[in-house]
Amino acid sequence: NQRDIIRRKQDLQQCAAYHKSVVESVISLAVTCWGSSVRARYVRRLDTA
Repeated sequence: NQRDIIRRKQDLQQCAAYHKSVVESVISLAVTCWGSSVRARYVRRLDTA
């Protein structure tokens, strides 16, 4: 049935969009954590210098 195929395609697109947004938020969170740890290490190095 053509309608079922179209509906399945839309479901897949929604699922892909959801996964993409989740992955992007996880990546941004990881970048933020990594950036703050690097900054802390850099500040510590400046303090000891």
